[in-house]
Amino acid sequence: MRLGQMKLAGDIVEAFNEEEILVAEAGTGVGKSLAYLIPAIRWMKKNRRDGMSIVVSSYTKTLQEQLFFKDIPFIQEFIDKDFTVVMLKGRHNYICLTKWHYMLKNLDQNINLFDRIHLLPLLVWLRETKTGDIEENSGFQIKRVPHVWARLCSETGYCTTKKCAEYHGCYLGKIRKLAYHADVIIVNHSLLLSDAASDNAILPEHPICIIDEAHNLIKSAYQYLGIEINPWRIERALHKLYTPGRLKLGALVSLSRFVGKEKKWNKDHNDMIIKRLSQAEDDVADMLKSSTAFFKAFLKYVNGEVRKTEQRYIQKVRYKPDTSPFADIPECEELMTISAKLERSLSLLLKEIKSLDPKEKASISQQTDDLDIAVRVFGEMQSDMRTCFYPDAEDMIYWYELPTDSESIYLIIKASPLHVNEQLYNKIFDNKSAVIATSATLTISERFKYFMKRSGLDMIDGDRVKTEIYESPFNYEEQCEIWNVTHLGQPGNKAFDENVAQLVGELSARHHLGTLVLTTSYASIRNMKNILESVSQQNNFQLITQMGSASRTALLQRFIQQTSSVLLGTESFWEGVDIPGEPLEVLVMSKLPFAVPTEPIVQAITEDIEKNGGNAFMEYSIPEAILKFKQGFGRLIRSKEDRGIALIMDNRLSFKRYGQYFQKSIPATMRFVKNSEELQQNIHKWVKTHKTSTKTKVQRQK
Repeated sequence: MRLGQMKLAGDIVEAFNEEEILVAEAGTGVGKSLAYLIPAIRWMKKNRRDGMSIVVSSYTKTLQEQLFFKDIPFIQEFIDKDFTVVMLKGRHNYICLTKWHYMLKNLDQNINLFDRIHLLPLLVWLRETKTGDIEENSGFQIKRVPHVWARLCSETGYCTTKKCAEYHGCYLGKIRKLAYHADVIIVNHSLLLSDAASDNAILPEHPICIIDEAHNLIKSAYQYLGIEINPWRIERALHKLYTPGRLKLGALVSLSRFVGKEKKWNKDHNDMIIKRLSQAEDDVADMLKSSTAFFKAFLKYVNGEVRKTEQRYIQKVRYKPDTSPFADIPECEELMTISAKLERSLSLLLKEIKSLDPKEKASISQQTDDLDIAVRVFGEMQSDMRTCFYPDAEDMIYWYELPTDSESIYLIIKASPLHVNEQLYNKIFDNKSAVIATSATLTISERFKYFMKRSGLDMIDGDRVKTEIYESPFNYEEQCEIWNVTHLGQPGNKAFDENVAQLVGELSARHHLGTLVLTTSYASIRNMKNILESVSQQNNFQLITQMGSASRTALLQRFIQQTSSVLLGTESFWEGVDIPGEPLEVLVMSKLPFAVPTEPIVQAITEDIEKNGGNAFMEYSIPEAILKFKQGFGRLIRSKEDRGIALIMDNRLSFKRYGQYFQKSIPATMRFVKNSEELQQNIHKWVKTHKTSTKTKVQRQK
């Protein structure tokens, strides 16, 4: 183990034993995953009891799977085998066998002819899977048929031990049972926050929580503690009740086909249920029409009053209680009126079902279970509609998002809590005996104050909180050069992007070094692409851009395989990208990664700080940009053998007062370059010194 790793592991054990909060910034290469997994496993072995586990939360499913499939097997092979670990994902990741068999038995009632072909990959997969996790199944494309998966995935209220017993227990039930007895449960931030939002109804008791990539917990909280209304959600919720048309589907239709089928049904009961079902179906059909009418009216409003000309990307527009657009759209009130009418119809139907004789209830138990779930889903959606359409809370952020297509009614309306720090403290940190929050980027000028305040950890008694920086084992002064290029002009316009692209093109044409260019917008990628396309063709290097439909993983694979290529990436490439060795030797950061000031969440936080007498730029914008800047820089050096160059093209580092904070945030000396000739000379010298040794290293690895 490395020195920093050993120190971190020791401090984690102490935090467990002393019931402390450890906030740990562990530099790249420290090996923080093993540093927290090994102590967690050994501590639990000494403190085992059923129903209690240590929860480890990662930002993404990718890191979650890396911990489970890479780090845990390593520990089992070389350190300790006597422990149990379970990887747990959100409920909707798992197929429900009860719903699957019910669909196969009642195909005509559950799925149309065109969608049935998508069941074939599931038929083959279900013969082999042991987990029921749909991500194992590459043949089933959830994004293409989300409505099919919605009818098959595990669902709150539907999947119960009694109901699933016929199929030897559902996958999720088995995994949760294992989790109840596990020493360590590996989850992701979305599931951790979902558990928090549901008052800890998902995960077993976990007095100790380890949060990896903790800097992203705050960003995740705005997403998973918030709500969203859009045409798809309304349609899905209503179709769960009733899908009108030639092939009538839904819980109401299914119930109507079984009501009164048994001989001993009371005729009055049968007639009243049918009457209530018919009324509810009519109300669902009316609400579907009303929803379409509302979104058409909303589209007309935004096209006339809000939409920017030549919109290329999703436009986000914030609104407040006194500026809500919905008060001036009559179709909104009509939609809510019909929604209330449907709510009453469903309530009357459920009341009639409740009054049935026990034998009558038993004959429709499967169908009433489906109805209960559909009504719950409708109720949750209706509540969220009220929140978005009648904004009245000062501590909520409200906004809507416009698609680029000015004829598309698929607008999205969102709301999120303003002070997520309070929710994180109340729902996650307050009831824990120990918390480990770790990441490579938690500090600003070696201080944790900003992260502590934004995460809510500053609300914990200071005597329980320990903060520590664990230095990277890499020698950055020897392994990399960092140059701030100051002659390309002011960032933020097309000419600047073109200047950056021309310089990148010259360097790639001359030196053929693998180059990752981090930008802050798709507009910048487009501007650079226009310059670099012809240059790459003329000088025989590959240009890869994050512009099409290809995933980040696919783009990275191309970049790694085609060495000496140039990859233009934005938001998702600033972190979580691991490219050791020759494929990445030059890292270009085109601009300092300040958040877009018109982003609704950014705007609301800024206003809140200013309202309370603070300086939002220094207290929020600068710290956020520095943390992202540190993440971006961290892409360059991923091992002790790596050598590389970081080029920061934003000249504000050289003359703005805040530039010093960015300079101090990276672990090596930054030098300033005043012209292209000086830069070319510096890079030529670096290539002459390092390129040979790098090639030798790669050959040795092969």
